Amino acid sequence: MSAIRKFKLSRVLLTSGIFIIVIQLCVGLVFLNYLKSDRDNFRNADVVSKKVRLLSDIWTQLNEVRADTNRIALWLIKDGPGSEKVNYFIAHGEKILSQARKDFSSYQQLADIRGVPEDIQKSLQKSFQAYSAILQQSLSNGYKKDANLMFSINAGPYKDKMQSDYDAWRSRVADISVHISEKSSETYSKVTVFFYGMIIFNLIFMFGLIRVFKNVLIQPLSQVYAQLERIQSGDLTSEVKTEFPRKTEIGGLFFKLSEMQSGLIRVISEIKEGSLNIVKGISEVSSGNNELSARTEQQAASIVQTASSMEEMTVAVKNNAQNSADVSELINDTRTKSEQGKSVVLSLSDRLKTMQEKSSKINDITGIIESIAFQTNILALNAAVEAARAGEHGKGFAVVAGEVRNLAQKSSSSAKEISDLISDSVTEIEEGAKLSDVAQDSISGVYDAILEIHDVMHNIRTATDEQSKGLEQINIAISELDTVTQKNSALAEETSSAVMLVESETVNLNRVVDSFKTG
Repeated sequence: MSAIRKFKLSRVLLTSGIFIIVIQLCVGLVFLNYLKSDRDNFRNADVVSKKVRLLSDIWTQLNEVRADTNRIALWLIKDGPGSEKVNYFIAHGEKILSQARKDFSSYQQLADIRGVPEDIQKSLQKSFQAYSAILQQSLSNGYKKDANLMFSINAGPYKDKMQSDYDAWRSRVADISVHISEKSSETYSKVTVFFYGMIIFNLIFMFGLIRVFKNVLIQPLSQVYAQLERIQSGDLTSEVKTEFPRKTEIGGLFFKLSEMQSGLIRVISEIKEGSLNIVKGISEVSSGNNELSARTEQQAASIVQTASSMEEMTVAVKNNAQNSADVSELINDTRTKSEQGKSVVLSLSDRLKTMQEKSSKINDITGIIESIAFQTNILALNAAVEAARAGEHGKGFAVVAGEVRNLAQKSSSSAKEISDLISDSVTEIEEGAKLSDVAQDSISGVYDAILEIHDVMHNIRTATDEQSKGLEQINIAISELDTVTQKNSALAEETSSAVMLVESETVNLNRVVDSFKTG
C-alpha cells in the first residue's frame, strides 16, 4: 500500500477506470463470441427445421401423386376412358406434383446445412428429379386414357431410390441436430461458468479497490479532519506529518494544511503585536479627537456668518432676476408692435403695387381712346371732303362731320390730359412704393434688432435665474454643511466613546489570542 501512496490519486483513479474498462471489454468480447456461436447454431437449427419440413412435405406429395396415378389406372379399368374420376385425379396429380417441385425449389434456395456431405445432397436431388419425372410421365400417359400404358410404367424403383436417399439425409440431419443441441448446451454451460466467475472476480476486485481507496483517501482525510479539530480547539503546536509525496493530491493537501497552520501562527503573532500598537494609538486618537471637536465648533460659527452673507446676496440676485423679467416683457411688447408695423408696411406696399398695376392699365386704356379719337378725326375729315364733293346735298352732312371732328379733337385732347395725369400718378405711386420698400427694410432692421435685444435679455434672464438657483444651492449646501458640522461635533463625542470601547475590545482580543498555543 505504501507504494500506491507515491502515485497521484488521479493516476490511481485513471488506472482503476482503465482496468475496469478493459475487463468489461474482455467480458463483452467473450459474451459476443458465445452469442455469435449460439446464433450460428440457431440459424443452422432453423435451416434444418425448414428443410426437414419441406422434404417431408415433398415426400408426402410425391407419394400422393403416385397414388393418383394408380387411381387413374384403376378408374380406366372400371369406368373406361370417359370416367370423370380419371380427369379429376389427373388434374389433382398435376397440381400436387407442381407444388412438390415448388417446395423442392424452396428447399434448394435455403442455405446448406453444415455437416451434410455434398454427395448425399446431390444423390437426393437426382432421386427427386427422377421420381418426379417418372410420375410426370405417368400423368401424361393418363391423358391418353390407356390403362395398359399406365401399368407399363413402374415407379417403385424410383420411389425406393428416393426413399433410401431421403433416409440417409434424415439420418445425417438427425446427427447434426443432436450435435447442435449438444453444442448449445455446452455454450450455455460455459457462459454460466464464465458469468459466475466474473461475479467472483468483480467482488474480489471491488474489495481490493475499496482497500486501496481506504488507504490512499479515507485514512488521510481522517488525519486532516483530526488536525482541523485540534486547530479549532486552539492547539497549533501539533506538527502536520504525512507519508504522501507533495506532488500527489493528498500530499499537496497536507502541505497546504501545514502552510495554513503556519500562517495562523504568524497571523496570531501579528495580532498580538498589533493589539499593543492599537492600545498605544488609542490615546493619540483621543487627544486628536478633542482637538477636532474644538475646531469643529469654530468652523460652525464661521458657517453661520457665511450663511447670513449668502442670504443677502440671494435677495439681490432675485431682484435682478425680477427686473430682467420686466425688461424682457417690455421687449416682447415692442417686438409685437414692430411685427404689427411691419405687417402694415407690407400691406401698404402691396396696395401701392396694386395701384401701380391699375394705373398702368388705365394708361393703356387712355392710349386706346386717343387712337380712337385720331381715327374718328380722320373719318370726319374724309366725310367733310365727300360732303364738299356732293355740293348742296352734302352741306348738312358736312356740318355733322365738322361737329364729329371737333368732338374727336376734344376727346383726343382730354385723353392726352388724362394720360399725363395718370403718368404723374404712376410716377408718384412708384416713388411711394420705393419709400414703402425703404420703410419696410428699416422696420425689418428694427425688428431684427429687437429680436437680438430680446435674445440678449433672455440670456441675461436665464443667467440671472441660474445665479439665483446656484445661490439657493449654495445656501442649501451651507445649511447642510452646518448640519454636517454639528453632526461632526456629535460624532467627535461618539468617537471618544468608541475609542474607549475599542480599548476595552483590544484587551479582550489579547486575552483571546493568548488562548492559542503557538509553541
